Amino acid sequence: MRGSLGEKIGEGAFSDVHAWAPGQVVKLFKAGFPRRVSWWETRMPRAVFAAGQPLRAVEGGSSGDFDQGR
Repeated sequence: MRGSLGEKIGEGAFSDVHAWAPGQVVKLFKAGFPRRVSWWETRMPRAVFAAGQPLRAVEGGSSGDFDQGR
């Protein structure tokens, strides 16, 4: 997945969403968010998409190679 962190386009209680590349976003979890839950947040949309439901594809994921605590 190639891109660069762009404008913040959304915010939730546990994460921020930024523009990444054309047609893509990146979700950055906030400090203290359990890694196992971030894994689940990636895994479930992939399963829904694979089952043929109308949902955008999840194209990547990381379990902590990035700076946590934004």
